[in-house]
Amino acid sequence: MGTGHVMRCLALAQAWQDMGGTVSLLARDLPAALAARCGEEGVTVLPFDPVAPDGEQTAAAEACAAACDVPDCKAVDIDFLSPLRLQDNGRILGPDEIDEARLLNALVRRAYLLIACHADAGFKPEFTALKAGAERVVGERQLCWFQHSRQSNRNPGRSPSGGAGKADIPMSGVIGRWRLTGEIAPFLPYLALGSWTGVGKMAVCGMGMYLLSVAV
Repeated sequence: MGTGHVMRCLALAQAWQDMGGTVSLLARDLPAALAARCGEEGVTVLPFDPVAPDGEQTAAAEACAAACDVPDCKAVDIDFLSPLRLQDNGRILGPDEIDEARLLNALVRRAYLLIACHADAGFKPEFTALKAGAERVVGERQLCWFQHSRQSNRNPGRSPSGGAGKADIPMSGVIGRWRLTGEIAPFLPYLALGSWTGVGKMAVCGMGMYLLSVAV
């Protein structure tokens, strides 16, 4: 992780702390100076040290679970702060088309790919069992479609006057609250991690970000 990325994370951390939250940073090989700066800002740095797979949960996965403070509960609320863009055959799904299994399977895949790419760990979810389990999770949705786009200089398009201009990049998706109940225990670590990383198409651009809370 580069210095610039850490400093941007600290800016977000400060905003969250101002709202009364606490912050931990999960990082691998963080330079001592940056770790010290995090400490000065009240951010706990958690090591992300991979180990060879041994049939048990890896150190990387354990660090994720510890960092996410996975709740012990029977129901959770997911409040999407930016559009969730789950797709089927390249088409973004609307609020009446998505379901609990699609969301949970997407979270499992994202966690696996992030850990595989950035931790060199032997962590591999039980995909078959989790896919079957996702079908037993039920939800109560209060979701709607949010129309959104951004302009890109890297992908020139046509301006309204007909000349060359900036291209509109579609970023529309689903926002709102989604309550999950049923057999959610196996998915709690993935839900918690997803609240940090986002989920769905264009998560790297901030799409699919949500707050996770215990349902009451």
